[in-house]
Amino acid sequence: RQRLTSGWKQWVCTQTKQTYQQISQGTPINQLGGNSNAMALRYASVFAYYSTEEEAVDAALKTMFTHRERTAKLGCEFFARVVYRVIHKG
Repeated sequence: RQRLTSGWKQWVCTQTKQTYQQISQGTPINQLGGNSNAMALRYASVFAYYSTEEEAVDAALKTMFTHRERTAKLGCEFFARVVYRVIHKG
């Protein structure tokens, strides 16, 4: 919160700003995020922590709470599944 409200000098993505505004207005969690189809990898650690593919995918999707656009979420799920399988199944 402080980063977004106290003159943080580094770049903050548009979807993060929009989601922060939504949270400030009381938007329900399941309705947060913007419609950008951009995707960022914010879940590298899930592959070391979770023991199943489904858990890793669920955690990866939860990190994308700033995006609600369908193809961004599909890309996130696809990438998480591929990486999980490469790590755990060779």
